[in-house]
Amino acid sequence: ATKDLQGKVVVLDFFADYCSLCHAHKPDLEKLRQQYEQDGLVVLAIHESTIKSIEEMNAKMEPILRHVFHGDPPRIPMALDSGGETSVFSAYGVHAVPAVILIDQRGHVVRRYHHAGKPELEADVQTLLRFRSKRNP
Repeated sequence: ATKDLQGKVVVLDFFADYCSLCHAHKPDLEKLRQQYEQDGLVVLAIHESTIKSIEEMNAKMEPILRHVFHGDPPRIPMALDSGGETSVFSAYGVHAVPAVILIDQRGHVVRRYHHAGKPELEADVQTLLRFRSKRNP
């Protein structure tokens, strides 16, 4: 629920099962999650809406993630977008994958990245988490 994200720094990863670049940057997302989760970072991956069920998404993604992570899939929560005007993709203006969006503790979009391998993403996460720790020791 969005209530659970209040006060957190959030990285949204917009992806699709057919996007090889989306899969290639999942290790970067997992590294970010592992490194900063205890400091208040949440990483969420959202699959585009051409797949119609979580079961179908999981069936398509499991072998891909096992391959990318050499048998040990990441612990990044993955959701399926609903599509249409109320979709998460539409809400954030995402029309192509991959797309990564960084959201601050107040729920404001800070920046958009083409993929998670950009060094700027980690630097921006660090900046936001330092800002949080200064305000909430």
